[in-house]
Amino acid sequence: MSFLGTPSATTQWMMQFGGHHLAINATVVGDNVTLSPSLTGGEPVKILRDGQVVTIIPQVPIEMKAAEAMLGSLSAAQKAKAVISTTRIDLVLGPGQDGKTLQPEGLPGSAMTAAQKTLFLALIQDRLGILNADDLAVKMADIQKNLDQTSFAWWGPTTAGSSAYFRITGPTAIIEFSPQANDGDPSNHLHNMYRDPTNEYGAAWTK
Repeated sequence: MSFLGTPSATTQWMMQFGGHHLAINATVVGDNVTLSPSLTGGEPVKILRDGQVVTIIPQVPIEMKAAEAMLGSLSAAQKAKAVISTTRIDLVLGPGQDGKTLQPEGLPGSAMTAAQKTLFLALIQDRLGILNADDLAVKMADIQKNLDQTSFAWWGPTTAGSSAYFRITGPTAIIEFSPQANDGDPSNHLHNMYRDPTNEYGAAWTK
């Protein structure tokens, strides 16, 4: 863990917590906090104990179910836009990719029904819910404002319970969910990213 600057209620500072499966960059400027960029993940996500499967990172299956609910809500025409490939890909904007952006791919919010937008927002909030309640509310309001310009895209199998990569790309949020296949079960090894391309490391507040 590192601190850049001195923790303060008025001046800018940053806390960095670094690890292979958890890398949090929390930039604080007055009342504002951003966690962009941050990586979360884990291995193993679940273990076998006394003959029973025990989930030790409970947030992962929550996100997976929310993503499957989002995909399952789509019509055939919508799914044709959202599913870019049935082959899973790796992180695109992972560590070392600061300052880079991606063009939106997949199904935009403008092509979703009201019910689908609700599922979409719930999926986004599942990732950003590590923020405190006040800053989460501000961030989600910003994302909702830009939801029509925010896209949902999928790479990998589309059957329930399969491990697939999905990405959410919007003006102020990019989320990647990336199962890793190098240890057998991709659902048991995750690398997931969150970035705000307009405010990495609080740059929008510290100019």
